[in-house]
Amino acid sequence: MARLVELQTGLTNALAEVFADAQDRGFVKKNLSPKTAALFMQAYPLGRVLVDIEACTAEDQASWSTSIDWVSNTSLLES
Repeated sequence: MARLVELQTGLTNALAEVFADAQDRGFVKKNLSPKTAALFMQAYPLGRVLVDIEACTAEDQASWSTSIDWVSNTSLLES
């Protein structure tokens, strides 16, 4: 388990650096912690897995994708 924690922490930190760089360049909102953004982006595929394994309709799947796009665009990206 310790090795998994080490690897996951490394991934999160690396992704947080990407978000910090994107903030410096004006692509990502500066009021959001880069680590929080990194964790959110990693959580998105986990939620997608739930949509895939549950008895979801095509409409449910489309709604999931639309919702993630909306959250990403309004919460993360600078306009």
